[in-house]
Amino acid sequence: MKTSTIVCVLVLACFCFADEVKPPQPSYACPDEAKRWENTEFTSAIWQAISSGQFMANLRPQFDIEPCLAHVRSLDGRGPLFWAYEFDRHDVIHYLKERLADEDALDVHGKKPAQMAQPKDFGVGFRAADRM
Repeated sequence: MKTSTIVCVLVLACFCFADEVKPPQPSYACPDEAKRWENTEFTSAIWQAISSGQFMANLRPQFDIEPCLAHVRSLDGRGPLFWAYEFDRHDVIHYLKERLADEDALDVHGKKPAQMAQPKDFGVGFRAADRM
């Protein structure tokens, strides 16, 4: 089954079984399953949706219904907020911060989500200073 098909099925399932949009929840209020570090088809689908610019159209409804998804992490400790910074998706960054995604979370290399942002190139030989 293709990832886009899986994403569509997940989104449709959420619409069928959800009564309303839930308010954001901090990670400590989410079940342990939402905070476990593991590679799954769903973490891959989130990465793909963010990297391709399709997150807001395809997965936002599911995140609205289940706010704890903002805390999902892959095996390397990265999750939606890390990927939003990595792919420069400002709309997703803003949305995930509203969902209380942890900006101080660390991946296996000790990096925070904002450190995944690509340095801006200001011309030949000029780049923004690397972030610490």
